[in-house]
Amino acid sequence: MLKEPACVRLSATHPLAGRDRIVLADLAEETWTIIVEEDDGSQEAMADACRRAGFTPKLRYRIGDRKMRWDLIVAGRAISLCRPTSPHAEGTVLRPLAGDPLTGRIRTWTEGTPASREQEQAERRSPLHRQ
Repeated sequence: MLKEPACVRLSATHPLAGRDRIVLADLAEETWTIIVEEDDGSQEAMADACRRAGFTPKLRYRIGDRKMRWDLIVAGRAISLCRPTSPHAEGTVLRPLAGDPLTGRIRTWTEGTPASREQEQAERRSPLHRQ
């Protein structure tokens, strides 16, 4: 199973937006938002990663509307974990977390990418693979 590191989405005007990578502990005082429909264990994984980094995330916004999520981030009212393949959202930046403290399973990929080639090779090596 292929994994990808989680990133954090911040307002483009956020004080940490200029960093190449962000240390999770540097986000301890931030207000977080999540999409409530994502019941894939990511909220629990985020909370666990934050605890390991020494803090409990302030999860203020649990919303179902992705546009509202972006609007909160653009306004500087919240930050959010995102996949590195998330689409661009005007007024925000997506930054990787230093040390990859949180990863998720890659569920989809584009043909011809390193992830798709790695998945194809893994499937060929699997004892369940049939010719």
